[in-house]
Amino acid sequence: ILKILGLDIGGANLKICELDTEKKKYLCKFYHLPLWVKGLDGVKEVLRKMNSFDYVSVTMTGELSDYFRTKREGVKKICEMVIEIFNKDKVYFLNNRFQLLNFNEIDDLLTLAGANWCSTSWFVSKLEKDILLIDVGSTTTDIIPIKDHRPIPQGFTDDERLSYGELIYTGALRTNLCSIVSKVPFRGREVRVSSELFALSGDIHLILGNIKEEDYTTETADKRGKNFKDSLNRVAHLICLDESLVTEEEIIHICKYIYQRQLDQIKEGILQVLSRVKLNKFMVCGLGKDFLAKRALEQLGFNNIKDLSDLIGYYASLTAPSFCICFMLLDKLGGLKGWFNF
Repeated sequence: ILKILGLDIGGANLKICELDTEKKKYLCKFYHLPLWVKGLDGVKEVLRKMNSFDYVSVTMTGELSDYFRTKREGVKKICEMVIEIFNKDKVYFLNNRFQLLNFNEIDDLLTLAGANWCSTSWFVSKLEKDILLIDVGSTTTDIIPIKDHRPIPQGFTDDERLSYGELIYTGALRTNLCSIVSKVPFRGREVRVSSELFALSGDIHLILGNIKEEDYTTETADKRGKNFKDSLNRVAHLICLDESLVTEEEIIHICKYIYQRQLDQIKEGILQVLSRVKLNKFMVCGLGKDFLAKRALEQLGFNNIKDLSDLIGYYASLTAPSFCICFMLLDKLGGLKGWFNF
């Protein structure tokens, strides 16, 4: 009988999966815990309330947060925090070579940095022989090719993956709009945008109906509401105006333009990866799976698209790295057979 805890510790969000192998059940949880606000204390508070587990599996991206001065420092402190709370011998950390290791087995802490994509692609590779996985979360997009039941990324570190199109720093909620566009169409002109943090991708997707208010889990740029009216005002600020100086229709038009440019960012990554690996089947997951990943693929003319949530459930898909790392550890322990047709 095994109870496994899967943790994906990000800079903005903590994703958790609790796996009970006896009951063959899993429970996925999501917490918005930005490290730059409360540091690791918020994460510790949640983890200390967790039930007892036989094993704990951990992946992370939070080391990149500017809460830490360096990534190595971030990895070290995150590892030490988890070990402090749980039994050191029963905690495994995921590196960027698809290995789960005890802390004393890790040669280089930096190999643990930004490795959460490894768990998701490993899981999908157990189910599909040849497929391109596209995971669009609140902050980033992962594009990972799988061939012969094996993930075959060209990059392993963040900077490598950014250069190969396998990591696109654009997401469903937290992307600063001025990183998507440098200008927008407005009243027949092309207006350059301000480089302030006035509005986020969550605002345009809320306005366009791609997400609901309850999906807008991150804090807003101005710390005001997560509703249609407040989002309109934030987007108006992008061109140094406000809700009293523009019409709703004008802002919606700007949002449609930015949405298309964000899709273009993802399409560029997809085409770059496909220029190296020929694949014609696709798997999508994450918060932006439908309106970003799937829509980008459809605009490129692809239609053989699968949805990971159809297999594991919507919430497990939203928290995929923490869910998948549970099964990665279960496989290491020899108990994977009988799950999901593995």
